[in-house]
Amino acid sequence: MIDRITADQDWLDRLLPEGLPVPSSTIISGPGGSGKPLVGAIFLAAWLKHGGSALVFLINSDRTYAERLLTMYGIIPSEYRSQIAYVDFDPSFDSIEQTQPDLIKSNILKPDLLEKSIEAGIDLLRSPESDVILYGAALNILFFSPTWGEKIFERWKVILFQPGRLTSVFSVSTSAFREKILQFEALADNLMYSRIEKPMALLFKVARIKGAPFAPEEVKVPLTEETLLNLKSESSRLRKRIIPVVSAI
Repeated sequence: MIDRITADQDWLDRLLPEGLPVPSSTIISGPGGSGKPLVGAIFLAAWLKHGGSALVFLINSDRTYAERLLTMYGIIPSEYRSQIAYVDFDPSFDSIEQTQPDLIKSNILKPDLLEKSIEAGIDLLRSPESDVILYGAALNILFFSPTWGEKIFERWKVILFQPGRLTSVFSVSTSAFREKILQFEALADNLMYSRIEKPMALLFKVARIKGAPFAPEEVKVPLTEETLLNLKSESSRLRKRIIPVVSAI
């Protein structure tokens, strides 16, 4: 059983000398395009390296993008097949379907399908809940739905912030639904912020950690400008594709 997540990155370990407590909820917040998934993937990779399993939500990205992030931090996805399962968000779908041995397609806009997707994903992993981390980016894209946005927001609050249930790391954008994001920030056990400073530098700060020490200073994440630009371009392309679809439901 994992009792903490240590990042295995020197710059982040200095900010979190005892890592993240487990179980706990982590929110990484910041403007759109500010590199939040790049930091979130560090915790995901560390969790996998320490023997944990992960249920990864593909909301504004595809599997290729998620695996590319993991590769940056020393994870060869093919070597961790038994430890990773994916929930592929498909807003045109009306049920849950296992389309690959480690992938579930589901319309997680609907609260009942979200709950069932989590249960099905954990079943695929064949791991106890205590060894599973929920991971995802751009969670607030789901809130664009006029039919389901409010309902799914309330359901995620229960899933992520119910004490002692599951460990989670999610990033959210402050560029939309600011009031909802403030609620997430207030409820999270661990709160972190990222932002981009011109010309192209990713800055990161830890604001709160549950029951563990942390350094509160803002630091520059050691990623090259080329890496940041490439990943930002890919994320922006995928985001622009999915938001109009969700906004019409």
